[in-house]
Amino acid sequence: MGLAGIRWRRRLILNIASIASRFHIRAEAVEDNLRGRISGLAGRNEIVVKLGRFREVDAAGFLIFRALIIGHIRLRGDEHWTGRVAVIDPNTLAAASVKQNCAQRNSSERSWIYEPRMGDTEHIELDEAGRIIRRRDNRGVTAELMTADTCC
Repeated sequence: MGLAGIRWRRRLILNIASIASRFHIRAEAVEDNLRGRISGLAGRNEIVVKLGRFREVDAAGFLIFRALIIGHIRLRGDEHWTGRVAVIDPNTLAAASVKQNCAQRNSSERSWIYEPRMGDTEHIELDEAGRIIRRRDNRGVTAELMTADTCC
């Protein structure tokens, strides 16, 4: 099953730990807002951020959230999308409603240009199942899917 089959429910729970930091995000979609709490080493923040028209979320910069947004665009049959996304910054643990853009590259359903912020771009390539197999940003940072084996 491709990513188009995944749906945003109402609740986001994310625990992240690394050598340098550790934080926990617990948020819920309430009416037109994402409300919740972010806990980190330095303390705890209550967040309230307005959701966009399609209720998209990007938490902590994880690629899975870009995959969900592209999956939703593909599911609607669109080639271009501009909208507000509730973004939780992994560095500051602050939440904001940010305008983002995404468009097919060269009219190819498998190649997308994603603009998470003004001035930043990412080239995202999908496989035939809709999984992200490669991502390269304008700074030259690249991520590739090493295997697409599924267990279930």
